[in-house]
Amino acid sequence: SLSCAVVAGGYDNTASGSKATVSGGYTNAASGSFSTVGGGMLNTASGDGSTIPGGFKGMATNNGSFVWSGDGSVETMSYTNGSFTVRAPGGVRFITSVATDDITAPNENSTNGVILLPNATAWATLSDSNSKTDFEPVKAREILSKVAAMPVTSWHYKHDLHRRYIGPMAQDFHAAFGLGSDNKTISTLDSDGVMYAAIQGLVEELNERDKAMAERDAKIERLEAKLQAVQDRLNSLPPAP
Repeated sequence: SLSCAVVAGGYDNTASGSKATVSGGYTNAASGSFSTVGGGMLNTASGDGSTIPGGFKGMATNNGSFVWSGDGSVETMSYTNGSFTVRAPGGVRFITSVATDDITAPNENSTNGVILLPNATAWATLSDSNSKTDFEPVKAREILSKVAAMPVTSWHYKHDLHRRYIGPMAQDFHAAFGLGSDNKTISTLDSDGVMYAAIQGLVEELNERDKAMAERDAKIERLEAKLQAVQDRLNSLPPAP
């Protein structure tokens, strides 16, 4: 029937939503229409089409929401329709390759991708020197010149007219530095590297300017000393008869 719901196993589970499913676990509830709880404990999928694959105390209260909680000490709740919420106090990894020459023997400890360490608020990207090859020096002042020449504007994304951004176009960035997999996106690792190099180029220019200014000041001091010596010599001469 249209209201058919299924509890496949576990203990003290309920599936009351139309076409809802609880696969197992303990004290889980799927009350939203077409909602699913895969297992775990004390999870509730009350939004229509919401999903909780397992874990502890997940609360998918919004329609089309997904919630995963890896910690049972606090409830983890969805926050809006169509949202994806994960509580992972042990960290998060997105591994994007097998990182091995033999794709039939993938390295399970691969770190190619991005990582959120426990308590982190920003992604960490792989930058271990042992993971890199073909090193080449960069001309920092040339990069600084290209950064200075690259257009940087303020703009909206067409799909989000409520938030304004500042930055370059991917086409300009790719044309200037030849970095990235295409000319439609800018990797944060590429942009960070360009900024580091540009800062080094700026430091080189400032150091060169400071050196030139120091040489100029020293020259001025020598000229002033000579002028003072001439003035002292003139002052020491007897008055004209």
